[in-house]
Amino acid sequence: MTAHDSWESAVEAMRLGAYNYLRKPFRDNDEVRQAVANAMRVRRFRAQSAPEAFASSDALIGTTEQMVHTKDLLRRIAPLEGTVLLTGESGTGKSLVAKIIHYGSPRSQGPFVTISCGEFAESLLESELFGHVRGSFTGAVADKKGLFEVAQGGTVFLDEVGEMSPQTQVRLLHVLEEREVRPVGATKTVKVDVRLVAATNRDLAADVKDGRFRADLYYRLNVIPVHLPPLRERREDIALLAGHFLARAARRMGKDVTSFSTGVIHILMSRNWSGNTRELENAIQRAVAFSRGPIIEVADLDARPVLAVGPPPEPSAEQVEVAARVDIPPDGVNLDGQLSGLEKRYIRQALTLSDGSITRAARLLGTTFRSLRYRIRKLGINARDQKDSGTPEE
Repeated sequence: MTAHDSWESAVEAMRLGAYNYLRKPFRDNDEVRQAVANAMRVRRFRAQSAPEAFASSDALIGTTEQMVHTKDLLRRIAPLEGTVLLTGESGTGKSLVAKIIHYGSPRSQGPFVTISCGEFAESLLESELFGHVRGSFTGAVADKKGLFEVAQGGTVFLDEVGEMSPQTQVRLLHVLEEREVRPVGATKTVKVDVRLVAATNRDLAADVKDGRFRADLYYRLNVIPVHLPPLRERREDIALLAGHFLARAARRMGKDVTSFSTGVIHILMSRNWSGNTRELENAIQRAVAFSRGPIIEVADLDARPVLAVGPPPEPSAEQVEVAARVDIPPDGVNLDGQLSGLEKRYIRQALTLSDGSITRAARLLGTTFRSLRYRIRKLGINARDQKDSGTPEE
């Protein structure tokens, strides 16, 4: 608690392990009582040796009005049974909030199962979610339970739910309405008792209007909406987060780094942080790694590893001409076939480098998840093609 309000003191307080940072004059004594009560709750949680001990709503760092509201909302909705839809930009902490909801609910002793819907091809995602029976497709050598069955009595967290295909959306809607799943290739359904928490960084309401997401599924998911604000809308929390991330990074790396220079704090406060808290944490981890002393300087914050001595030499005019030359045989060439073959090779290589993740492959190719999935279908790159390239088989 201080009357000398400065970002340096806020960073130092958090680095030394403070739970909160109160500036005088505060509004009323209730604010202090609430802060102390929350800190005592955190201390009790930390005295336990269970993963749920670190997933209280107080694990969210921040004292701005948005974060105080979010923490209060999570404490109220966690004990409920309704489906929760988490929205917000990437890096705002949706995965952490999903854990907070699970471990604050009556299902806290049950499983917490998470899956990113953008990480799998459509057929693989259905198998992961709903399971499959032996022989239902090539490579299905045994029955497999889906994540909804695995999570019986617990919580399923579906991240990137907006990336689901229309077919998978229909199957998920059936699960939410009937509370049962039918494994791929099965004729019988299995009853499931789970709570669903979904998350997306997309505007699902806009996707519904554009026909990219089913309206009935959207209303089933959006029972309890929780929006997580981006870091640029709660800049007063940046210093608190920076102090927390600094202490954690220094501890993990075994370095005696204790504070930021004034210039670094100014930079941290002025950046927009499009990647939000994830980007902020990565920046501080990198700065700790490059730091040469106990204080992180501006040069440490913006340091980058040197990958080359200098720019590559310019190619000669002859090299450019040779590289651009193509040879057309006398009987002509099938241009569409040549382009399709080249496109296939690029897509297969990207799928290999991304271990079969269409989302990561799309990033490598500079396209979108939906566009790449369309090209995979159009070019007939089936499960066996992907397997030959080192990706999982359907």
